[in-house]
Amino acid sequence: MVYQYSVSPDAGAGCLSALSYLLHGRFSRKSRATEENEKLLEYYDNDSDDSLQDVKTEKLSTGYWTIDAKVDTTERLRALRFEMKRLNIGVYIVPSEDQHQSEYTSEKDMRRGFISGFDGSSGVAVVSLTGEAVLSTDGRYFLQAERQLDSNWKLLKLNTNGYITWQDWCLQQALALDVNYRRISVDPRLITRKLGEWFLDKCHDLNIQFEPTNDNLVDRIWTDRPRLSTSNIFPLDQRYTGESSEDKIQRIRQQLKTKNASALFVTALDDIAWILNLRGSGDIPFNPVFISYLVVLENSLCLYIPKISSLTPPVSDHLKDLGCRVQPYGSFWDDLQLLESGFAVVVPSNCSFALASNIPPTVSEVIFESMVTNMKCIKNPVELKNHKMAQWKDGIALVRFFAWLEEYLLHHKLTEYQSTQVLSKYRSEMANFRGESFATIASTGSNASIIHYAPTEAESKVIDRSEVFLCDSGAHYLEGTTDITRTLHFGNPSAELKERYTLVLKGHIQLALSHFPKGTDGKTLDAIARQPLWRYGLDYHHGTSHGIGSYLCVHEGPVGIGTIVGNETPLQPGNFISNEPGFYKDGEYGFRIESDMAVVDSNYTNLNDDPFFKFDYYTRVPFCRKLIDEDLLNIEERRWLNRYHEVLRNELGDVLIDDFDDMRAWEYLCKETKGFEE
Repeated sequence: MVYQYSVSPDAGAGCLSALSYLLHGRFSRKSRATEENEKLLEYYDNDSDDSLQDVKTEKLSTGYWTIDAKVDTTERLRALRFEMKRLNIGVYIVPSEDQHQSEYTSEKDMRRGFISGFDGSSGVAVVSLTGEAVLSTDGRYFLQAERQLDSNWKLLKLNTNGYITWQDWCLQQALALDVNYRRISVDPRLITRKLGEWFLDKCHDLNIQFEPTNDNLVDRIWTDRPRLSTSNIFPLDQRYTGESSEDKIQRIRQQLKTKNASALFVTALDDIAWILNLRGSGDIPFNPVFISYLVVLENSLCLYIPKISSLTPPVSDHLKDLGCRVQPYGSFWDDLQLLESGFAVVVPSNCSFALASNIPPTVSEVIFESMVTNMKCIKNPVELKNHKMAQWKDGIALVRFFAWLEEYLLHHKLTEYQSTQVLSKYRSEMANFRGESFATIASTGSNASIIHYAPTEAESKVIDRSEVFLCDSGAHYLEGTTDITRTLHFGNPSAELKERYTLVLKGHIQLALSHFPKGTDGKTLDAIARQPLWRYGLDYHHGTSHGIGSYLCVHEGPVGIGTIVGNETPLQPGNFISNEPGFYKDGEYGFRIESDMAVVDSNYTNLNDDPFFKFDYYTRVPFCRKLIDEDLLNIEERRWLNRYHEVLRNELGDVLIDDFDDMRAWEYLCKETKGFEE
């Protein structure tokens, strides 16, 4: 059987049309490599050993704390426990999320980071009047949490043998307290409905009081809590969205009608941005969304935002055309009580406990369904075409950056943080670049074993050519969002490094080659990427894949590949996801290889005529050739690599040479895409 490898935008495609890319605006300007080298070297060319101490760079504000800085949380915990004792609360939960269950939040909503000192994107802090406090997080952040938590905190490792869950820890702590303090509390706007209901049931069985309060105790003690910045909201043209807001709303209303529902509550910020074809900047770092609630009714809509006066005329006109009223953000909760009686309402499955608890009893039925999230995750043909463009642009920027970095490190020193600034400069030369999609993870040597390590200007190691360098980065373009990881080595890697890297690469390729029947979910596919590592008794402690938005959040539900709860949603054509197996040796090194791909029809069916699906591989960035142990590759993997390498040379080569005059990048690309014997 002849395998057809889906690695190019069109089956059998060669070099892409230069004209089509010119019409779409590939570059913001033409740049010659010699001119750029001079500019970059002005920043970094200094022979003294301490030259990097005074380097002038354009600092990008991430809104996060320094990874190595341990915050003394003693006084913060003392103040919080004072408030807890005043209210007879024995155990207080501090989640990571905001009112919209966002993974990444505005600075004013980083309560868990404030109270614990841990600034990873996932985790929950719990404080007890017994004098104990715990932070629970997943495997991506174990090492980071150990470095950031001070002696007041204990780390509970999620899904790890020997550690109880933080929920059970809450119950144990409450039972250990005097009966007057057997009360667990949390801000109900910050936890999901399902979590709140779980605590209600468990606490009832154990005679513990579960009493959430909107009076957030962390806000009470956070005296210098940041204010919410004013978001810049702007329309996104239909040539990028592929569907008008009117059509999206019509589809939603059709679904509401079939459920005999009168209203849909939309709470996720990326869902709201997607429906309205609006994007924002300023509210949440790296996420082009804006703080808001949206209610879709039969003949109208209502958008709730913090500062109505900040809307520009184009946005106001757009909302008016949609029949959308704009109300103050805080009035959302009051308007809940005005719901029409006798009808059903649809509320997202992961809505807050507060929202689920405040729907008036006169409503005939509450349907918990993430309707918009499920619609949004299936990209339309225009969105998929634009994602290819975004990947192509990012491939050019990354190849140019890696080529520059390899050459520069031969004679100069550079810190991890400074490398992120150079990468940003390369990306900024691509048309429609709108910023990073998350804080770049640039890690050398042992830092690469910290799965979500992100260097800062204050805390950053000098890149060591004799060790691995892991670069996990992403960009927002008007066309789409990217999330790409490559692990490199600029010296002579050991046999162990080559073996482990190649095992990760094999899992990455095998997942990319997968065909699977309709109805297959991410839990089923996860083992494919891990199998090469498992054969050597190795594994990694994070998911294999997540959904990616269309110029939206870099992590998008509900689809993903992994073993944790939440990956049960079957994959279907139009899903756009990452492929990112890895391996990490604590304190020594780490590998991760990540590319982005779309689910497409494979043109095969089973005996019942049910379709099979496969992946279309979008990312256009080479792997590290010197880290590949060729003897570990089978013939199928070699063929896939050779085909992929041919695509990279055809699609990127002319642009690197003709448009950028960057022979260094072209030579780097040729070196990294050297063929394998088949």
